[in-house]
Amino acid sequence: MNLLFDTARALGERLGPVFFQTPPFLKKDAERLRSFLGCLPAAHPVAFEFRHESWFDGEVYDALRARNAALVAVDKDEAGGERMPVVATADWGYLRLRRVDYDDAALAAWKGRILSQPWREAYVFFKHEDGTPLGWPEIERFARAVAP
Repeated sequence: MNLLFDTARALGERLGPVFFQTPPFLKKDAERLRSFLGCLPAAHPVAFEFRHESWFDGEVYDALRARNAALVAVDKDEAGGERMPVVATADWGYLRLRRVDYDDAALAAWKGRILSQPWREAYVFFKHEDGTPLGWPEIERFARAVAP
């Protein structure tokens, strides 16, 4: 694990949280999660996106909280595209807004959900593949919506 984080440090000030995503078939293994969290550098923020429903429970949330690791909230169009829970497991948030399009009402709803959390900051990522240029229309509208 040290090699990953040592290499990532080359990004300097541009390095944000390190994102980990489990495969959809991987069911909850809280002991494995705690062991993995123990291998990660304590000073670096990490975020976890679990894609099997068994991971969404208090035991996992508590393990993430003990490390100040963020549970990634995902909103997507694909099959099973229901929203994953927005649960504060760190003092910061990490969201992946993966729908093809967000209207003003949807962005306002996400603004409310984000601002209702006890986070000091949130990283929000919009879908950007399939030829869409980094989701700029949504990013610009969202930035205006959350601006103080």
